[in-house]
Amino acid sequence: MPLPIDLPADLQSGDVMVRLRPATGSPYALAPLFDASGFQVGGVVVVPLDRSIDREVAETRKALSRAVLAVTLLAGLVALLIGGLLTWRIIRPIRQMTSSVERIGLGEYAARLESGRADEFGRLSDSINRMAAKVEESFNSLVATDRLRRDLVANIGHDLRTPLGGILGHIEEARRRLLSGDLDAGRASLDSAERQVGYVTRLVEDLFELSLLDSDVPPLRLEPVPMGEIVQQAADAQSSLFVRDRLHLELEIQPGMPVVRADGTRLLRLLQNLLDNARKHASQGGRVAMTACVRDGAVDVTVSDDGPGISSDAVHHLFDRYYRGKSARTRQGEGTGLGLAIGRAIALAHGGELSVESEVGSGTTFRFVLPIDPVSDA
Repeated sequence: MPLPIDLPADLQSGDVMVRLRPATGSPYALAPLFDASGFQVGGVVVVPLDRSIDREVAETRKALSRAVLAVTLLAGLVALLIGGLLTWRIIRPIRQMTSSVERIGLGEYAARLESGRADEFGRLSDSINRMAAKVEESFNSLVATDRLRRDLVANIGHDLRTPLGGILGHIEEARRRLLSGDLDAGRASLDSAERQVGYVTRLVEDLFELSLLDSDVPPLRLEPVPMGEIVQQAADAQSSLFVRDRLHLELEIQPGMPVVRADGTRLLRLLQNLLDNARKHASQGGRVAMTACVRDGAVDVTVSDDGPGISSDAVHHLFDRYYRGKSARTRQGEGTGLGLAIGRAIALAHGGELSVESEVGSGTTFRFVLPIDPVSDA
């Protein structure tokens, strides 16, 4: 702002004065400055700001206020968007988890969560999926077991009803024949009834044996068992049946077979069941091979037949305790259909394993593997 040219002279007067600017008429004040000795060293001029400056300051304040407001609004909008995004990323997987768990609770055990995330939600989703898979597997197993149990009850009912009906018929026929004096026919009817009674007895014994082996602690009578002798006894017990059916039984026992601590009676039954099964599946006039040796620190016994073989679907169910598949054999046997289930239960009770390899058209091989010291003295 320009000042009057007489300003120095006014300051020299030594008085404080107020004057008007000639051009604008706006007032200004003058005051001299003195040092301690009273000598004037300068002066102070107080000039009011121009109105245009006031407007500029006011406009600057308004602009600053608007800028602050805009920044505040923008920051709030950004915070809202970020919050919404974070909420969506958190709430969405939680809702999915809740929905899937509810579906599983309602019986939809195949429900699964989306996986692939690398955060905590991803790990939690994977855990829930694993849990659902186990629940589904357990449920399917229970359903299958229940279905097989129902089939077993139906099969047992049929297996009991048929021979019991036959027994009654043979007894009635024997009574009639004997009363009429036909002793030979009467004895034949009684023999047939006796065979049917034997079948029912074996069926009941097999079911009882399965229930015992299915217990937490199978009742094994452990004793030293020479495996070579047990294999030979099993073959000798079945030899007459092979001769009757015109089948050839080949037996090969490795010399020096070990003595194991086991239940000899049940091991003998296992081996006889395998031979009996092979005899019923072998081709007419065919052969069955039985071998026993020591391999990889365990007793290894195999029974092979040259029959029609077993389909892959049936192989997976051969040892199911409640499964009774259709036999591929051409000659019907006298068994109860529970021999393989009992055999595997005996093998597992001794710490061993019973497995099968078969292919349609190429025969079947059962393998019994028993650790040489499978059961402790305790």
